Amino acid sequence: MDLPADTQFNARTDEILAVANAQLRNGQPLEQVAGSVTFAAAAFNAWMCLALSKDAEWMAKGRTQIVNDLTERFRKMLEDNYENYLENYDVQKTSKPRPTQ
Repeated sequence: MDLPADTQFNARTDEILAVANAQLRNGQPLEQVAGSVTFAAAAFNAWMCLALSKDAEWMAKGRTQIVNDLTERFRKMLEDNYENYLENYDVQKTSKPRPTQ
């Protein structure tokens, strides 16, 4: 997967995954934890757009492009991770979620 040029990317990702893994260890259902992580990412990205916007009109005009860009970015990350887990199925089946291998 092509990661952003950001030296802290994996560290931040690992911190977020550690929270999700802790919830799993505490007995939360996998599908519910995954749903919460997905919702949190969507909420945070929508807030990021608000924080970076100069006004509501600018935010409204950019909505379609921003949603398309973020959706495509998520699709690429999901496809890359899915392929990695598929290629390494036997090893990965017993591992915790990780951003990189």
